[in-house]
Amino acid sequence: MKQARACCPTCGRTLPKPAAAVAPTDTASMSDAELFAYYKRTALIGDALFYLKLEISPELRARIEALAPGKPSKADLSSIAEQWREERRALELAAGIPSIGVYVSPVVTPEAADSESAEIAS
Repeated sequence: MKQARACCPTCGRTLPKPAAAVAPTDTASMSDAELFAYYKRTALIGDALFYLKLEISPELRARIEALAPGKPSKADLSSIAEQWREERRALELAAGIPSIGVYVSPVVTPEAADSESAEIAS
């Protein structure tokens, strides 16, 4: 007798077959060349998964999830990284946190510059 797959308790339709479990990769037993090849092969996917762990906008999350079925390209991930940086910078500026490594000079109007130079001269 053929074993039946699990059914949905509410509607009774058959549930999809569960995905086969993937065994974790044992990187400790790999040689340096194998380890380098493994990281080179999985780096882009790892980067995409990193962004999914962050608190990001729904638009950016949808872009990353659209890449998930296939292998993301470097161009895709660089544009995602740039969008993430811009979103993060906007949130930090809205919270009053200055961006690291970005100097924002105060705006000096010509009138203010003239009054400062007059104070210095006197």
